[in-house]
Amino acid sequence: MGINYRSESQNTPNTSKELRYRVWWSIYTVENTLSMMTGRPTSVADRFCTTPLPIPYEEDQFQGSAASRLLSSSSVRLAYMQDFISRKKLRESPSHLSVNRASPVGQGLEFTILDAAPCNSLYFLYFVEITKVLRRATDILYAPGLKKEWFGINEAITEFLNKADAWLSCLPNVFHFKPMQDSKIFERQRWSLAFRFYSLKITVARPSLCRSDRQRSNHGFTTVHQRNATNICFESACDMLDLLPEVPDIVWLARVSPWWCVLHYLMQSVTVLLIELDFCLRFNTGEVSTITTFVEKGMGWLLAMATENIAARRAWDVCHGLYCSMSTSPFSDTDSASYDVLGAFQGKRNGSRAAQVVFQAADAYVPLPQNIVVHPSLQTIYDQFTPWHVDK
Repeated sequence: MGINYRSESQNTPNTSKELRYRVWWSIYTVENTLSMMTGRPTSVADRFCTTPLPIPYEEDQFQGSAASRLLSSSSVRLAYMQDFISRKKLRESPSHLSVNRASPVGQGLEFTILDAAPCNSLYFLYFVEITKVLRRATDILYAPGLKKEWFGINEAITEFLNKADAWLSCLPNVFHFKPMQDSKIFERQRWSLAFRFYSLKITVARPSLCRSDRQRSNHGFTTVHQRNATNICFESACDMLDLLPEVPDIVWLARVSPWWCVLHYLMQSVTVLLIELDFCLRFNTGEVSTITTFVEKGMGWLLAMATENIAARRAWDVCHGLYCSMSTSPFSDTDSASYDVLGAFQGKRNGSRAAQVVFQAADAYVPLPQNIVVHPSLQTIYDQFTPWHVDK
């Protein structure tokens, strides 16, 4: 269909072009989410895409002065989007200056992204932008057959983490999720951006988690950048789970996030915490009790989702097995009885008949091969040591 290219047709109305652009970016975000979840490559490389970014205006606003100018003039649209991108680039440096209307970017434009009223289209633009960062990071850090010195990888990690923070710093207040707002207006959009933001930071920083230098950190072998990336990966996993209510509510979760991808986000955070827990137990470092609290919270949500989702049941089985194997470690100071996962699981079995049918189906599933059942986040091409409980 060619919707990944900018339309130069003189016969196609500008509004139709914009709708086709939005179809492309919708496909783009869904495909990249599926690629992130499955590990499979995407169908179209970014270098083959010339589709302009979607404008931050709803369809019923297309006749307005700002939207109509963006739709009718490619030069105005290009300048508008360059201003949007420049605002983020100014913030990618650790010593960035605050960007405001007096900033050099955007001068000469009658209106900028700052003038756009909060709406679903504005959210979509920011979601596309962070997805593009995720796509670029995946291509650079996880390309098949990648042969690159760790120093170069470490620099790329730092660059993408700065891009993520710059994106967050430019986010309109209505979409901010640190801390999460109580307002129901744009609630689903905030959660979507929050999950994608923390998922991006975990994906980018994950290569630093299992480097052998961490084992020698007490002797000064670990670089500052690597320590920072490791901490960011761990803290992002905690921050994602910290946003969730203490008592699992899968009905609420389905309302604020698509059911088909939220399991991946939860597994990303839980697997990172399991790796960190294993590392702390093995080398007697870190706050084991804090990590355990977040692991148990994440597993509680997986358990709640397992009542309706066989994939969540499988995920819970994997995490529960790893967690139980760690809880018997001689280094552990946690009381595994305080989190009676099996008891809670059996309690849900005795609930409604519908739940019993779900669990009967879950019991009948064929386990995946041992080399596939473990979530990919538990091991990457950069790992120089493997959590001892994972490879048993």
